[in-house]
Amino acid sequence: TPVSLVAVDESSGRIVGHVLFSPVTLVEPTPLSPVPPPPSSSSSSSPPPSSSSSSSSPPSPPPHLLGLAPLAVVSDFQRRGIGSLLMQEGLERCRKMGCDAVFVVGHPSYYPRFGFQSAYPLGFGWEGMPEDASDEQRAAV
Repeated sequence: TPVSLVAVDESSGRIVGHVLFSPVTLVEPTPLSPVPPPPSSSSSSSPPPSSSSSSSSPPSPPPHLLGLAPLAVVSDFQRRGIGSLLMQEGLERCRKMGCDAVFVVGHPSYYPRFGFQSAYPLGFGWEGMPEDASDEQRAAV
């Protein structure tokens, strides 16, 4: 479920800021999606273990992941904390709805203040990732 918030200037009624969090899909195994064990190298002809065993647990649901884009504030209203308020409220709503992680491609000095860190060392990727995004711009919280 997407999360969309706007900031409205009370004196004019004009929308001056917007943030959107949209669903994304994992494209590589990550800590949220464990890597399955490799197939056995033995040439045994025995069948694989049955998945209907009463001791096996049901498969985990896929993680609930969101991508952040855009975060925008009209230039005349920037540097007033509007973007920060949109981010804080948006992330709080994402947490309340059970989101496991949020991803963004953005300025590496802006997003860490909200808890984002580089996604590259964590092994994350997502569909639609701009090819020209630097490792520092790919972030997750």
